[in-house]
Amino acid sequence: PSSTAHSPASQGRPIGADADARFYAVAAAVRFVRGYLSFQAGRLLAEQVPSTSEELRAALKRLRVPPASRSRQTEIVGARLERIDASSARVTVRVRSVDEQLTYPLPIDLVRRDGRWSVLSAGDDA
Repeated sequence: PSSTAHSPASQGRPIGADADARFYAVAAAVRFVRGYLSFQAGRLLAEQVPSTSEELRAALKRLRVPPASRSRQTEIVGARLERIDASSARVTVRVRSVDEQLTYPLPIDLVRRDGRWSVLSAGDDA
Protein backbone atom coordinates (compact mmCIF):
# COMPACT_ATOMS: atom_id res chain seq x y z
CA PRO A 1 0.00 0.00 0.00
CA SER A 2 1.28 3.45 -0.84
CA SER A 3 0.74 6.65 1.05
CA THR A 4 0.40 10.14 -0.38
CA ALA A 5 1.34 11.82 2.89
CA HIS A 6 4.81 13.31 3.11
CA SER A 7 6.86 13.27 6.25
CA PRO A 8 8.13 16.57 7.65
CA ALA A 9 11.57 17.64 6.40
CA SER A 10 13.08 16.92 9.80
CA GLN A 11 12.30 13.23 9.30
CA GLY A 12 14.30 12.92 6.08
CA ARG A 13 13.40 12.59 2.45
CA PRO A 14 9.91 11.30 1.62
CA ILE A 15 9.69 7.98 -0.17
CA GLY A 16 7.59 7.89 -3.32
CA ALA A 17 7.83 10.59 -5.96
CA ASP A 18 11.53 11.23 -5.30
CA ALA A 19 12.31 7.53 -5.61
CA ASP A 20 10.43 7.44 -8.93
CA ALA A 21 12.35 10.48 -10.20
CA ARG A 22 15.65 8.75 -9.37
CA PHE A 23 14.57 5.58 -11.16
CA TYR A 24 13.36 7.44 -14.26
CA ALA A 25 16.52 9.57 -14.48
CA VAL A 26 18.77 6.49 -14.38
CA ALA A 27 16.52 4.64 -16.84
CA ALA A 28 16.62 7.57 -19.30
CA ALA A 29 20.43 7.74 -19.06
CA VAL A 30 20.81 4.00 -19.71
CA ARG A 31 18.32 4.13 -22.63
CA PHE A 32 20.30 7.00 -24.12
CA VAL A 33 23.66 5.24 -23.75
CA ARG A 34 22.32 2.06 -25.38
CA GLY A 35 21.05 4.15 -28.29
CA TYR A 36 24.22 6.24 -28.45
CA LEU A 37 26.39 3.12 -28.62
CA SER A 38 24.16 1.78 -31.42
CA PHE A 39 24.45 5.17 -33.17
CA GLN A 40 28.25 4.96 -32.97
CA ALA A 41 28.11 1.44 -34.37
CA GLY A 42 26.06 2.68 -37.33
CA ARG A 43 22.89 0.82 -36.34
CA LEU A 44 20.82 3.93 -35.46
CA LEU A 45 20.45 7.41 -36.91
CA ALA A 46 20.90 10.45 -34.64
CA GLU A 47 17.12 11.00 -34.74
CA GLN A 48 16.56 7.50 -33.33
CA VAL A 49 18.71 7.82 -30.19
CA PRO A 50 16.19 7.75 -27.31
CA SER A 51 15.91 10.17 -24.37
CA THR A 52 17.84 12.86 -26.25
CA SER A 53 17.15 16.58 -25.85
CA GLU A 54 16.72 18.65 -29.01
CA GLU A 55 20.07 20.36 -28.32
CA LEU A 56 21.96 17.08 -28.09
CA ARG A 57 20.12 15.56 -31.05
CA ALA A 58 21.27 18.50 -33.21
CA ALA A 59 24.86 17.93 -32.03
CA LEU A 60 24.62 14.20 -32.83
CA LYS A 61 23.46 15.00 -36.35
CA ARG A 62 26.65 17.03 -36.88
CA LEU A 63 28.89 14.34 -35.37
CA ARG A 64 31.05 12.32 -37.74
CA VAL A 65 31.29 8.75 -36.52
CA PRO A 66 34.74 7.28 -37.30
CA PRO A 67 34.69 3.98 -39.23
CA ALA A 68 36.64 2.28 -36.42
CA SER A 69 33.74 2.83 -33.99
CA ARG A 70 31.41 0.82 -36.20
CA SER A 71 33.16 -2.45 -35.35
CA ARG A 72 33.77 -1.71 -31.67
CA GLN A 73 31.85 -3.95 -29.27
CA THR A 74 30.63 -2.28 -26.11
CA GLU A 75 28.30 -3.07 -23.26
CA ILE A 76 26.82 -1.22 -20.29
CA VAL A 77 28.06 -2.66 -17.00
CA GLY A 78 26.46 -0.26 -14.51
CA ALA A 79 24.86 3.09 -13.80
CA ARG A 80 24.95 5.29 -10.72
CA LEU A 81 22.94 8.39 -9.89
CA GLU A 82 25.40 11.10 -8.87
CA ARG A 83 22.99 13.97 -8.14
CA ILE A 84 19.40 14.94 -8.73
CA ASP A 85 17.08 17.88 -8.08
CA ALA A 86 13.67 18.86 -9.44
CA SER A 87 14.93 19.77 -12.92
CA SER A 88 18.33 18.15 -13.46
CA ALA A 89 20.32 15.02 -12.73
CA ARG A 90 23.70 13.47 -13.38
CA VAL A 91 24.11 9.75 -13.91
CA THR A 92 27.42 8.01 -14.52
CA VAL A 93 27.04 5.02 -16.81
CA ARG A 94 29.93 2.55 -16.89
CA VAL A 95 30.66 1.22 -20.36
CA ARG A 96 32.95 -1.69 -21.18
CA SER A 97 34.77 -1.92 -24.49
CA VAL A 98 34.88 -5.66 -25.11
CA ASP A 99 37.62 -5.44 -27.76
CA GLU A 100 39.96 -3.29 -25.67
CA GLN A 101 39.14 -4.88 -22.28
CA LEU A 102 38.59 -1.35 -20.96
CA THR A 103 35.81 -0.02 -18.72
CA TYR A 104 35.19 3.71 -18.60
CA PRO A 105 32.72 6.12 -16.96
CA LEU A 106 30.37 8.12 -19.18
CA PRO A 107 28.84 11.06 -17.29
CA ILE A 108 25.32 11.87 -18.48
CA ASP A 109 23.65 15.20 -17.66
CA LEU A 110 19.86 15.14 -17.81
CA VAL A 111 17.21 17.83 -17.72
CA ARG A 112 13.57 17.36 -16.77
CA ARG A 113 11.15 19.11 -19.11
CA ASP A 114 7.40 18.57 -19.19
CA GLY A 115 7.77 15.75 -16.66
CA ARG A 116 10.23 13.75 -18.79
CA TRP A 117 13.97 13.23 -18.41
CA SER A 118 16.13 13.82 -21.47
CA VAL A 119 19.88 13.86 -21.94
CA LEU A 120 21.41 17.29 -22.31
CA SER A 121 25.04 16.18 -22.60
CA ALA A 122 27.15 13.05 -22.49
CA GLY A 123 30.81 12.79 -21.63
CA ASP A 124 33.04 15.80 -21.29
CA ASP A 125 32.67 17.23 -24.79
CA ALA A 126 29.13 16.40 -25.93
